[in-house]
Amino acid sequence: MAQDVVQPEPPATIASAAAALDNWVPTRRDAYPALVSFAQQAEANSWNRFYNFLMFSTILILAWSTIYSQSSRPKCASIVLALIAVVGGVSGVAWSGLGYRGRKYVTFFLEEGARIDGAAADGCRVCWRAIDTRQEFQFPFLGSFYVLIGTPLVFSALYIVLFIASLLQ
Repeated sequence: MAQDVVQPEPPATIASAAAALDNWVPTRRDAYPALVSFAQQAEANSWNRFYNFLMFSTILILAWSTIYSQSSRPKCASIVLALIAVVGGVSGVAWSGLGYRGRKYVTFFLEEGARIDGAAADGCRVCWRAIDTRQEFQFPFLGSFYVLIGTPLVFSALYIVLFIASLLQ
């Protein structure tokens, strides 16, 4: 004799299924792995953006120096050099903003995870340890938060120098 399995009634519409999920509250078991994963992804995205900035900036500087070092430059070389410097300077400021935003996401996800860590009975406190390690770092101005924000601004300062050199040639 087969047992009758009682299956719940499927929702009448997709809207009613979505409405049922509106009352869903994630448990620690659901939220914690997601927060750790989001923190890891935000960290990787921050450094990936920084790498892209360094590659972009290197190409701009090489293009600028190639044009600048030519013995006989075209008449429009000053305009092109100045334009490259302006694009580089603006991109440095923009990437600095992206670095700030990315680091804020990492901090947010770690702090939310640490809040769950604090209520945990088990000894696995990944987010808590990550925050403690960050705070115990002896040279906080060399940490990733400041590197990802400050380096693009340093490049922007370099582009200001290149812009001035473009106009003075």
